[in-house]
Amino acid sequence: MKVALIVEWIDASRGGAETSTIQFVNHLVDMGVNVEVITRSNDASVVPCSVTTVDVASPTKTTATAAFCRDADQVARSSNADLIHALVPSMVADIYQPRGGTYCETHLRNIATRRNALGRWFKSVLLSLNVKHRQLSNLERQMLQRAGRPHVIALSDYVVRQVKEHYNVPENRITKIFNGVDPIEFDETERIAKREAIRRKHAITESESLVLMAANNFRLKGLETLLRALVRLKSSSHTVQSIIVGNGKQGPWMRLAAKLGVSDHMIFAGHTADVSAYYHAADVLVHPTFYDPCSRVVLEARSVGLPVITTRYDGAAEVIDPGANGFIIDESSDDEALAAAVCKSLERIGSGAMTRKQPESVAGFTMREHAEAVVRLYEQLLSVRVG
Repeated sequence: MKVALIVEWIDASRGGAETSTIQFVNHLVDMGVNVEVITRSNDASVVPCSVTTVDVASPTKTTATAAFCRDADQVARSSNADLIHALVPSMVADIYQPRGGTYCETHLRNIATRRNALGRWFKSVLLSLNVKHRQLSNLERQMLQRAGRPHVIALSDYVVRQVKEHYNVPENRITKIFNGVDPIEFDETERIAKREAIRRKHAITESESLVLMAANNFRLKGLETLLRALVRLKSSSHTVQSIIVGNGKQGPWMRLAAKLGVSDHMIFAGHTADVSAYYHAADVLVHPTFYDPCSRVVLEARSVGLPVITTRYDGAAEVIDPGANGFIIDESSDDEALAAAVCKSLERIGSGAMTRKQPESVAGFTMREHAEAVVRLYEQLLSVRVG
């Protein structure tokens, strides 16, 4: 079976979606699928298969992604693939897998990051003027409202709802295949050593509770909510420190932290090549995201047994059993609810109701399971075509 996989980037430094794609391709190849990746990335060494790099001719960066979608379609047509699997809008795709969720939902949730009506109105105007967003939204709508194809792979129930509500795609054209990660493997000795090293590096004692946030887009992932929650936690019975890992711009958030009086309760660690060390060092992962189709950071944290607090706007909330391994808050901007969830988590950790041992099973959200389910869908679609 030959599959042409259209993905704009396969550079892991760009974020979780790209890392997931690389892991996904590795598993497909391991299962014997002949994969040709069609991408804008130049480094073919990150995946063990054929890579075709599309050199996009576009007058501006804002139109480059839409140009890639059109050019990649031409390459895919000539690939002689049995199936075309696109992670970006494609008019020739047999399967569309919106790893970033739908553009319509992305639009709405970006507007929601603003805390007042004026800010939301202004953000709405800016998005309406954004050429890249408008082009891709139109392409996605045009693609999904055609009769018959493509078949949609949704990473979570949240994405299933998006596809149905925004584009009226019928159920028989949607298959939910829950997102996955390659679980972080470790032993207890390694966990303790990494925990001690990170805490020593950032001068955090074992008597202090550490909450971790890992993100690149600080606004969308709810950093302001965390900072405001830290204000509330100052008056709690817990001594809480926070570390923020990621590539986001720190300046505006450091100024907000100073204004709120929580600068001494938060540390920007920047990018790290070993996020697992921070998972081991932390007591709770907080991910008060305004939007995530299915966050890999939540799945990674769960794979090492770290309790997680996220929101109902994260498809990965499906792996959270409230009170047992974390909590889900209703509104991403609700700092009072986030602070309360942190306190409850720390209390339950202290009582032993939440443990920090690696789960006996991560069944249901490994990348291998995800890839196996996708291959079953490939076979199903091909059998219908042959029949």
